[in-house]
Amino acid sequence: MKIEGYVICTPINTWGDESKSPWHPHMNSFGTTATEAWARFMNIAPDDVHWDRKITHWVKCGHCPKHATLEVTW
Repeated sequence: MKIEGYVICTPINTWGDESKSPWHPHMNSFGTTATEAWARFMNIAPDDVHWDRKITHWVKCGHCPKHATLEVTW
């Protein structure tokens, strides 16, 4: 079973190695929408008073939502 969604990723330095991805995903942030991924990453609800300020902080630090596929095998 495959589930399409998003994870929040951190930029990393690959030191010029083109075979490595420049993004490190935070696995616990997987959500079916980008908003859900941000909520899981920051551990706050989207209706929190500080929601916009906190997302702005993390985006300025280079974090961003990336498309991901979660595959569950039995």
